[in-house]
Amino acid sequence: MKEKENNKQMLSIPEVNARFMQVLSYYSYSGYKSSQEVEEISQAKISHVKSGRNKPGLDLITALLKKFPEVNARWLIVGEGKMLNTENDHTQSLPSETSDKLILENMRNKGVKDIQDRKILVLTEKVDKFMKELEEFKSSIKN
Repeated sequence: MKEKENNKQMLSIPEVNARFMQVLSYYSYSGYKSSQEVEEISQAKISHVKSGRNKPGLDLITALLKKFPEVNARWLIVGEGKMLNTENDHTQSLPSETSDKLILENMRNKGVKDIQDRKILVLTEKVDKFMKELEEFKSSIKN
Protein backbone atom coordinates (compact mmCIF):
# COMPACT_ATOMS: atom_id res chain seq x y z
CA MET A 1 0.00 0.00 0.00
CA LYS A 2 2.78 2.40 0.95
CA GLU A 3 4.62 1.69 -2.35
CA LYS A 4 1.46 2.60 -4.28
CA GLU A 5 1.21 5.90 -2.39
CA ASN A 6 4.88 6.64 -3.12
CA ASN A 7 4.39 5.90 -6.84
CA LYS A 8 1.27 8.09 -6.94
CA GLN A 9 3.14 10.91 -5.20
CA MET A 10 6.10 10.61 -7.61
CA LEU A 11 3.75 11.00 -10.58
CA SER A 12 2.23 14.19 -9.20
CA ILE A 13 5.51 16.04 -8.60
CA PRO A 14 7.76 17.62 -11.25
CA GLU A 15 9.93 15.10 -13.07
CA VAL A 16 13.19 16.66 -11.84
CA ASN A 17 11.95 16.15 -8.27
CA ALA A 18 11.16 12.51 -9.00
CA ARG A 19 14.63 11.97 -10.48
CA PHE A 20 16.26 13.70 -7.50
CA MET A 21 14.33 11.45 -5.12
CA GLN A 22 15.13 8.41 -7.28
CA VAL A 23 18.85 9.05 -6.77
CA LEU A 24 18.42 9.28 -3.00
CA SER A 25 16.32 6.12 -3.02
CA TYR A 26 18.87 4.29 -5.19
CA TYR A 27 21.57 5.01 -2.58
CA SER A 28 19.16 4.33 0.33
CA TYR A 29 19.40 7.91 1.53
CA SER A 30 16.59 9.37 3.59
CA GLY A 31 16.21 13.08 4.24
CA TYR A 32 17.79 12.53 7.65
CA LYS A 33 20.78 10.53 6.37
CA SER A 34 21.35 13.09 3.61
CA SER A 35 21.25 15.98 6.05
CA GLN A 36 23.74 14.24 8.31
CA GLU A 37 26.26 13.52 5.56
CA VAL A 38 25.90 16.48 3.20
CA GLU A 39 25.97 19.97 4.68
CA GLU A 40 23.97 21.63 1.87
CA ILE A 41 21.09 19.15 2.17
CA SER A 42 18.57 19.60 4.99
CA GLN A 43 15.64 17.39 5.88
CA ALA A 44 13.28 20.30 5.15
CA LYS A 45 14.69 20.80 1.64
CA ILE A 46 14.33 17.08 0.89
CA SER A 47 10.78 17.12 2.23
CA HIS A 48 9.88 20.09 0.01
CA VAL A 49 11.37 18.39 -3.06
CA LYS A 50 9.62 15.11 -2.24
CA SER A 51 6.24 16.80 -1.83
CA GLY A 52 6.67 18.85 -5.00
CA ARG A 53 6.52 22.13 -3.10
CA ASN A 54 9.95 23.13 -4.42
CA LYS A 55 12.13 21.90 -7.25
CA PRO A 56 15.68 20.99 -6.26
CA GLY A 57 17.76 24.14 -6.55
CA LEU A 58 21.31 24.52 -7.74
CA ASP A 59 22.61 23.98 -4.21
CA LEU A 60 20.85 20.62 -3.87
CA ILE A 61 21.73 19.43 -7.36
CA THR A 62 25.37 20.41 -6.89
CA ALA A 63 25.54 18.72 -3.49
CA LEU A 64 23.95 15.56 -4.87
CA LEU A 65 26.34 15.43 -7.85
CA LYS A 66 29.34 15.98 -5.56
CA LYS A 67 28.19 13.23 -3.19
CA PHE A 68 27.41 10.83 -6.05
CA PRO A 69 29.71 11.79 -8.96
CA GLU A 70 28.60 8.77 -10.99
CA VAL A 71 25.09 10.29 -11.33
CA ASN A 72 24.53 11.61 -14.84
CA ALA A 73 23.92 15.37 -14.49
CA ARG A 74 22.08 15.53 -17.81
CA TRP A 75 19.72 12.76 -16.70
CA LEU A 76 19.14 14.43 -13.34
CA ILE A 77 18.32 17.83 -14.80
CA VAL A 78 16.64 17.10 -18.14
CA GLY A 79 15.88 13.38 -17.97
CA GLU A 80 18.07 12.39 -20.92
CA GLY A 81 20.30 9.33 -20.84
CA LYS A 82 20.82 6.88 -18.00
CA MET A 83 20.80 7.67 -14.29
CA LEU A 84 24.40 6.53 -13.81
CA ASN A 85 27.40 7.31 -15.96
CA THR A 86 29.84 4.69 -17.08
CA GLU A 87 33.50 5.61 -17.30
CA ASN A 88 33.12 6.04 -21.07
CA ASP A 89 30.18 8.45 -21.06
CA HIS A 90 30.88 10.50 -17.92
CA THR A 91 32.23 13.50 -19.79
CA GLN A 92 29.55 13.28 -22.47
CA SER A 93 26.80 13.90 -19.91
CA LEU A 94 27.82 17.53 -19.44
CA PRO A 95 27.72 20.28 -22.05
CA SER A 96 30.96 21.11 -23.79
CA GLU A 97 32.42 24.45 -22.84
CA THR A 98 32.98 25.40 -26.47
CA SER A 99 29.33 25.03 -27.47
CA ASP A 100 28.25 27.03 -24.42
CA LYS A 101 31.05 29.60 -24.47
CA LEU A 102 28.79 32.65 -24.44
CA ILE A 103 26.61 31.34 -21.62
CA LEU A 104 29.66 30.45 -19.52
CA GLU A 105 31.22 33.85 -20.15
CA ASN A 106 27.99 35.52 -19.06
CA MET A 107 27.98 33.46 -15.87
CA ARG A 108 31.61 34.29 -15.15
CA ASN A 109 30.61 37.93 -15.27
CA LYS A 110 27.91 37.19 -12.70
CA GLY A 111 30.56 35.89 -10.32
CA VAL A 112 29.96 32.15 -10.68
CA LYS A 113 33.39 30.60 -10.30
CA ASP A 114 32.95 26.88 -9.77
CA ILE A 115 33.02 24.96 -13.07
CA GLN A 116 30.44 22.41 -11.90
CA ASP A 117 28.07 25.18 -10.89
CA ARG A 118 28.50 26.77 -14.32
CA LYS A 119 27.76 23.52 -16.11
CA ILE A 120 24.67 22.94 -13.97
CA LEU A 121 23.52 26.48 -14.67
CA VAL A 122 24.02 25.94 -18.40
CA LEU A 123 21.89 22.81 -18.26
CA THR A 124 19.26 24.56 -16.17
CA GLU A 125 19.07 27.42 -18.68
CA LYS A 126 18.73 24.93 -21.51
CA VAL A 127 15.94 23.12 -19.67
CA ASP A 128 14.13 26.41 -19.06
CA LYS A 129 14.46 27.33 -22.74
CA PHE A 130 13.24 23.87 -23.77
CA MET A 131 10.25 24.09 -21.41
CA LYS A 132 9.27 27.48 -22.86
CA GLU A 133 9.52 26.09 -26.39
CA LEU A 134 7.49 23.06 -25.37
CA GLU A 135 4.76 25.26 -23.89
CA GLU A 136 4.68 27.35 -27.07
CA PHE A 137 4.43 24.19 -29.13
CA LYS A 138 1.59 22.84 -26.97
CA SER A 139 -0.17 26.18 -27.27
CA SER A 140 0.16 26.20 -31.07
CA ILE A 141 -1.28 22.68 -31.27
CA LYS A 142 -4.32 23.66 -29.21
CA ASN A 143 -5.04 26.58 -31.55
